Amino acid sequence: SKYKIKRMNKTFHKNSLTLFLISLTFFIGKWLISFIFYSQEDLILKIINDSYQDSSMYFHYVKSFSDLNFNENFNSLVFGNKYLAYPVGSIIFHSILYKLIGITSFIILELVSIFIFLLIFYLIFKQFKISDLSSIFLASFMFVLPIIIEELNFFDIAEVNTFAKNFYNLRFPRPLVSKLYFFIFILISIISFRDDKMLKLKYLMPLGLIMSLSLSSFFFIFFTQIFTFFFLLIIKYKKN
Repeated sequence: SKYKIKRMNKTFHKNSLTLFLISLTFFIGKWLISFIFYSQEDLILKIINDSYQDSSMYFHYVKSFSDLNFNENFNSLVFGNKYLAYPVGSIIFHSILYKLIGITSFIILELVSIFIFLLIFYLIFKQFKISDLSSIFLASFMFVLPIIIEELNFFDIAEVNTFAKNFYNLRFPRPLVSKLYFFIFILISIISFRDDKMLKLKYLMPLGLIMSLSLSSFFFIFFTQIFTFFFLLIIKYKKN
């Protein structure tokens, strides 16, 4: 009924606001100290210094792509007009927003990325009929899980470190952006697999978009997606 749909939408908006506030908490935890104690620091320098790990090494891609400049290689060892291979899928949104509002775009999109991560996992958990509160908690837990695992890895197990460093963090552009494509793919795959027919246009269009963005950002994710899609497709039609 319309009342039920209206109630569901109201609940979703309320939970989305809660997830945004949690995202803001995670976000402020990183940037608050920097802006309080180094308030006079130049914003560009602040973003470079406070970027996660080696993120700043990829910022020039955003600047060049926003200017549609494809031969500014920024490498003293490469001479002449050498064209760059851009990870378009993982920098396109940063490049567009950078063109519109400048360097602040890196800070804004970091907050947006955290929120999208939480929202994706909230929706994934909701697919398994988990309560709203538990889904919000589990989504938040998934965000901090790599940090917890890394701190508890007393025996320095390589595989555990690999998970902790690559599952999700704020390193730009991978996994900050590229892994979001992977998680969105998982969400859509779960929804489509539960439908009687997986090959509906409303599933294929977003899956195609997500996989194309993944291919142009980090092709290993794309290969995982395409094999998973065909695997689910075989299971679905074998079951039917």
